[in-house]
Amino acid sequence: MLAYPPARLLQKVRQSCFMLGALLVSGQAAQSEPQTLQFPYENVSDLRGVLNVFHLFRQACLNQPVTRDLPEMLVPEGYRILTREDHLWGTARGATEGKTAILSKTGSEQGDWDGGHAFVDFLMPTDQDPDGQCTVYWKRAWDYEQGRARLALGLFGVFDAQVSYRLAAVLASPPDDSLIWKRPSYVGVSDWFTRCWDGKLCNFKVLYNIDPKTGIDMSISRGSVRP
Repeated sequence: MLAYPPARLLQKVRQSCFMLGALLVSGQAAQSEPQTLQFPYENVSDLRGVLNVFHLFRQACLNQPVTRDLPEMLVPEGYRILTREDHLWGTARGATEGKTAILSKTGSEQGDWDGGHAFVDFLMPTDQDPDGQCTVYWKRAWDYEQGRARLALGLFGVFDAQVSYRLAAVLASPPDDSLIWKRPSYVGVSDWFTRCWDGKLCNFKVLYNIDPKTGIDMSISRGSVRP
């Protein structure tokens, strides 16, 4: 027969159960007041930049539904608010009362791509989509001259694990089981779900291309919201 577990092991089990329960409860916390977006890590083309994107996505897209005043409450220092049209064409008419809003560092899509700055895209709520839509985009060339192939492979190897851990998310699509060493670049498309505001369940999609030659190109967008 198996002996009973020692007291210390039982204590560890109790602690683990307590932490799990706390995590589940925290996932159902009430909606809090939106805060100015923050970038906790340096904006460089490695895991730090990717984690910034995950952090922005949680702050902008998971902590609350989209409302017309949300972009003004979230806009970080050094950023500005534009419509999708103005952001696409690099104009700045200041019209932010429409159906879309972009939080942009440079004021244009091409400028954000060239500078390697993440931007947040909001689609305002409608009767058919009362929670609106929210996406974070980030594209950045490598900040490193050497070791790009190893860095790209390393990021690909931990990408899904970081999504799951950082966003407390569960994978809803089949995992990638192809041969990674035969790829010129590492491309991924995956669907996830996680707890969002007021204990609801939010689906989100992640797309990324980690190219050993050019850099990182990724987006993460919130989809359906369920009670």
